[in-house]
Amino acid sequence: MFKFYLIIFAILLSKFSVLAIAEETDDMYKTIVKAVDINDFTLMASQYHIDAVIVSPTKTELAKNSIKRWKIDGEKLYANGGKAVVEMRFKERVINKESAYETGIYYYKTIDSDNNVIEYYSHFADLSVKKNNKWVVIMEKNVKQATAVEFNQLHKWQ
Repeated sequence: MFKFYLIIFAILLSKFSVLAIAEETDDMYKTIVKAVDINDFTLMASQYHIDAVIVSPTKTELAKNSIKRWKIDGEKLYANGGKAVVEMRFKERVINKESAYETGIYYYKTIDSDNNVIEYYSHFADLSVKKNNKWVVIMEKNVKQATAVEFNQLHKWQ
């Protein structure tokens, strides 16, 4: 019986330590969400490694180039009275003290000045590393389009 309790304790301890570490990557994702909300692409860029790569189904691109393009689109949207928001939910989070692999679905929505709404859901997979006590994305893969149903099946985060 002692072995049974020891195994349960070890499992619970490992789960709680992963959750504590997940809180560290949570800060990285919260900052990305905030950057979209306030249209701050310098803040967003700070959450990516300088050599980070964005992978889509048809191409790869350095994140810094993607962010430049996103910045142009974001500035145009906000200058015309629009707004963008992003929400993320996770499927899998495999994290240790210095690296992380996380998958999930993000929901991105824009609202223009005429209240026209564009919504987009996408499966994602991220690789992140901890550099100088800060988590940064080194690879973001936008796997495939998702649905609102799939998104809503995932646990709400934040």
